[in-house]
Amino acid sequence: MKPSVLFLSLVFLCQSLAAQVASNVRVSSEDGGPVFATVDGAEKRIAPFGYKAWLLDEGRAVAYSARGSGGFENEGQTLYLYDAKSGLKHRLFSARFEITDVKRAQSAAGKIAYLVSMEDGGLGATHIAVIDPAHGQVFHQDGARFDGVAQGTFSVSWYKDEDWEKLRQHAEVAPTKSQRYDLDDLLKPKPPAHKTVGSL
Repeated sequence: MKPSVLFLSLVFLCQSLAAQVASNVRVSSEDGGPVFATVDGAEKRIAPFGYKAWLLDEGRAVAYSARGSGGFENEGQTLYLYDAKSGLKHRLFSARFEITDVKRAQSAAGKIAYLVSMEDGGLGATHIAVIDPAHGQVFHQDGARFDGVAQGTFSVSWYKDEDWEKLRQHAEVAPTKSQRYDLDDLLKPKPPAHKTVGSL
């Protein structure tokens, strides 16, 4: 193969490998509807229905919330992850609450996790979860919210029931407790459970 042809082939290969990235995502209605993503400049429908959607992993993935079950007045939702390159999607997480936000976080060792924020329709409290894309939920807390991500860690603050209305009005409220967690600790592979099959 001539050097010029080889060079052009390598350029084309690099462009192909860099392609299939979503630059924008939208849900057709504020009340929920088809989910659209702009991938390599062309908008395409990636799901027949969703409530909210988020670009993740520099556009390589799109997360969107859809109908679920459970929770206050059956408000539970399900979180799906769409791969922009393959076009495949899978269920990432099922919640008993409305999913309000999804953020990407990276551990010190380079592992990826998604920080999911939720809100219930009764008290209006915030609930949180950390999702390992490969293994599912690794952390969950009710009545709490994320308060920052830095250097492979994230902080969580807990509040009293009567504080949530004040927080929605953007008042300054001191948490009852705050704690910082290390993502690498949460994302460690869990040892298999051993079952007792009977006595000898």
